[in-house]
Amino acid sequence: MAYAAVISLRHTMERLAYSSPEIITPLYKKVHSLQQNLKRPRTSSSTLMDAIDAKIRDVVSRFEDVFESYVSDEVASQLQIFGDEVKLSLDLQNLKPEIDFFIAALKKMEEEYIKELEKPLLPDDEEEDNDDSSTADFGGEKSAIFGLSDVYNELRDQLTVIEQLLRFKAVALVGMAGFGKTTLARKFFEDPLILDYFECHAWVKVGRKCRLEKIIRHILAQLDSDRGEMCDMDEEMVAHSLRESLKGKRFLIVLDDVWETNLLVEIAKLCHYDKDGSRILLTSRLQHVGGRGVADLHMRLLNKEESWDLLREKVFGEESCSYQLEKVGRKVAENCEGLPLMIVKVAGFLSKYGEKTVECWSEVMSRKNHKVYTDAYKEICEVVFPSYDNLQWHLKACFLYMGVFRQNYEISQSKLIKMWIAEGFLEPYNIQDLEHHSKACLNELVSNNLVMFTQQSSISVLEQTKGVKNCKLHSCVWYLCNREAMENKFFHVLRYLADAQADGLERQRRLCVHNSVLLGIKDVHESMVENCGSTVRSLLCFGVYHQYQVTICSYLRLLRVLDALSIRMYEFPNDVLELVHLRYLALTCDGELPGSISKLWNLHILIIHRHLGIKWCEDPSYLPMEIWDMKGLKHLEIMGCDLPHPNGAFLCHLEALLRVSFDSLADGILEAIPNMKKLGVQILAPNTASCFSHVSHLHKLQTLKCVVVNPDLEFGCVQSPLPDFSKLPLSLVKLSLSGFGYEWECMGPIASLPNLQVLKLRSYAFQGPRWEVQENGFLKLQYLKIEDTDLEEWMMGKGSFPWLCCLSLKHCYNLQEIHWEFESGVFTKIELVDCNPLGVTCLQQLREARLRSKHYVPDIFVHSSWMLENQRVGRIFLSILHGCWKISGLPTVNI
Repeated sequence: MAYAAVISLRHTMERLAYSSPEIITPLYKKVHSLQQNLKRPRTSSSTLMDAIDAKIRDVVSRFEDVFESYVSDEVASQLQIFGDEVKLSLDLQNLKPEIDFFIAALKKMEEEYIKELEKPLLPDDEEEDNDDSSTADFGGEKSAIFGLSDVYNELRDQLTVIEQLLRFKAVALVGMAGFGKTTLARKFFEDPLILDYFECHAWVKVGRKCRLEKIIRHILAQLDSDRGEMCDMDEEMVAHSLRESLKGKRFLIVLDDVWETNLLVEIAKLCHYDKDGSRILLTSRLQHVGGRGVADLHMRLLNKEESWDLLREKVFGEESCSYQLEKVGRKVAENCEGLPLMIVKVAGFLSKYGEKTVECWSEVMSRKNHKVYTDAYKEICEVVFPSYDNLQWHLKACFLYMGVFRQNYEISQSKLIKMWIAEGFLEPYNIQDLEHHSKACLNELVSNNLVMFTQQSSISVLEQTKGVKNCKLHSCVWYLCNREAMENKFFHVLRYLADAQADGLERQRRLCVHNSVLLGIKDVHESMVENCGSTVRSLLCFGVYHQYQVTICSYLRLLRVLDALSIRMYEFPNDVLELVHLRYLALTCDGELPGSISKLWNLHILIIHRHLGIKWCEDPSYLPMEIWDMKGLKHLEIMGCDLPHPNGAFLCHLEALLRVSFDSLADGILEAIPNMKKLGVQILAPNTASCFSHVSHLHKLQTLKCVVVNPDLEFGCVQSPLPDFSKLPLSLVKLSLSGFGYEWECMGPIASLPNLQVLKLRSYAFQGPRWEVQENGFLKLQYLKIEDTDLEEWMMGKGSFPWLCCLSLKHCYNLQEIHWEFESGVFTKIELVDCNPLGVTCLQQLREARLRSKHYVPDIFVHSSWMLENQRVGRIFLSILHGCWKISGLPTVNI
């Protein structure tokens, strides 16, 4: 993790741009030079290189401790304001000896690193990677009963259907290690029908180190076993022989475990595919590994039933299993989270460690940290590790950081990106591009199949980028994160009292508290002060909510990130005001913010939640006036407090203002935040109409969320003045409204917004029996959600919703008629949750019309609490409909 440490130091130096340039400049140049060399790709794994990397990390971190400790001592008297920014200008002469010594040490370590990096490869390093540990056995010919039969059938269709306009085709089976890609590909490759269909076939295990020449020789050896002289042929002759062997034949080549994105291009150049139907099948952990024109077929996790089938087969084979043991076994299989390799490993350990009894299996079922699971995690870590090792250096820190959250924790993309930026291990970019760069990093981790997205962003549907909104780590990957983080001293987790021992805490940079009770133990505090009080940069409290206040940070003076939302503070902790390096602060605090909060000159993210929620009162609570002195703020999220009038001050870097009330929209306040991109307002009815006029000047606003708290739809919002939606900024991309209760006729200006892509209408945002959309309305809308409304009839104007991809209707109990021209929209998904069956029928008719007109036919997901409670009656209702429906909570039904 030397790379992350070096980037962190660069951030620190850049904040001291006005300090002693004659001292800072040579230091900056040396650090930048080292960073560039650390970015160079390694051609081989070297124990010595890993040792040098660890040495660089430790030396850089120790110097940064000295550097920032000096800043902490001097900051109070040295803050200066330059335009709209607060800068720190210090005399660094007192640090010159330490800086000179550090530069000399860096130079020596950089030379050692380069020397080791440029060593020629040994013959062993060029050998093919033949590790088959990622292969999970699904039971040969019986594999279809364990699920994946749908994936197999799709793969078969992709590779055996001859398309007249496409003479050659490649398909990539993609998924995380342990998904069973190789097993599925081998089953396909050995299928007698497939062997008859293709005239010649070859299978090559590629791996991370196999060179193109060896791959070609492996293919040729299988196509023409009589070529005994092949070892004497040069590369050009081998390529010529391969072309001749494939000429005029329909061939199938399987490239298993591919890591290079340009490999398929090189292979395709050498293959003579002059007969329709020739195919190349790749398996890979990386999405889009085959490049353009290659169809990615994504593997999936097994569902509960498939997981139990696989576990039962591996443990019992042809033996019977009692009902009591099956009930417990299903839970054991469910704990494997659908990963086939995990199920296979757990099945092996179950057979090895204990008897097949309910008592034995119940102990395994009840503990996720049972030896059966942990031993399986250890073995799977070795399979998953190459995926981590293959990451670029800037992605490794991002990936490991995701392990700070609890196991199976669903992580918000927005929160994760803010924390990445605050931690300072992302390479400095232009300030306007850093968030975009962070999102790209997260998408890259998803593409490497190390991170699973649990909720897709409502934007980027058309681009098919599958933008991540929420994500998580599979437990096997989470275990790898924690193992690598411990070895690299990247973070340390406190779950038990033993985790606070000296050997674990020494010189840690990040502490993750998964059990908040530990912070109330005196011995834990003493150990933290002694071993990492002067080195820790992050304190992350991600345990279950703890309603009693505990001491959290008085001794951690170099903290950059403090997230303690899971711990209740009765009053704002004054100790926090001494943490002048804080960039990210998130607390649950019932007390008022002090004016001295402005001492946190480096703070970018400030999030304050309330234990009891917002208390609406006649006299609103305001933030201190000094909040306008915090020029570095980019994200401000405060429950129960409003912004005071700025009196001429500006917050030019603030981009997000969330959870404030209507009073924060008073004249002059939003004008002082000209670059705001995201605004969230909670409104006490009936003052709703004028709120939209206050945002008209926010020409960079992209996201607006307005929620009426406890709306009175009969006597409140309906009788208030009509809103002036024409004042909404034309820059809006996302709009979310809740509880306003306006008539649908007021929607006209919203339909005309030129950049609106996402619209969410919740809790009677609009009401009335009929909504008639104007012609050519919502020209760029991609995602529409309507939730809780009394709407009965929905009329679509001609040319409206031309780019709509996703439609979500929830709790629309009265909706019976939907009049929509079937040519409209580029639907990929329609979701209906607890809606009127007549409305469901209307959408089914839309689907059939699109099918007849050869338009793209969307997936339709129907979830009904009524049908789940009355499954027999529900299936009779479904049988009336025609088409293929995916029923949430029920098995998939083909009608």
